[in-house]
Amino acid sequence: MTTATMTKPNIDDYRRFREMLAFFVRQADYDIANDHVDEPNSNETVQADIDADGGEFYRRYEVGEEMFKYPNGLFYHVLFGTNSTSEAQDDTVFGTPTSTEIDAAGTPVTLSPTFENGKITAFTSGIVSEDQRTGVYSDDDQFTVKLPELKLYDTNEPTAELKSLLDHQEQLYVSWKQQH
Repeated sequence: MTTATMTKPNIDDYRRFREMLAFFVRQADYDIANDHVDEPNSNETVQADIDADGGEFYRRYEVGEEMFKYPNGLFYHVLFGTNSTSEAQDDTVFGTPTSTEIDAAGTPVTLSPTFENGKITAFTSGIVSEDQRTGVYSDDDQFTVKLPELKLYDTNEPTAELKSLLDHQEQLYVSWKQQH
């Protein structure tokens, strides 16, 4: 197997990542407080679908598509939901990692929020894998950072913890791309 070279994120990438996480936390807090999610509640995972909807998600939330794009081709898909699921689970409720989530579009790379009392308290970077013998899914190679360590609303240089979180996501993504 050939080893792909990973492009390391630069300061602008880290700042944009901080901005994306701050946007995600603010919107999740707003949605939980109002027990309602406005449409569209998701940016699409397929570029053709984004183009087809005319960028409605980006206009609705007043964000640019570039906020979700990072080195090495990593493109984030976000979902804000109430009682929606991305996995087949009967017990999914509003304000959970399966109703309000971030993942790398078209990959098993995830950036899962941890919720306590309806508030995001941490993000966990990981990759979902399936045991081919049992069909059981597991979250592997996890790295968690608590929200205060990210300093999402700070205007200074992004924290080492925030940089480590994006670096971990990039490493998982590049590793996954090499195998697929």
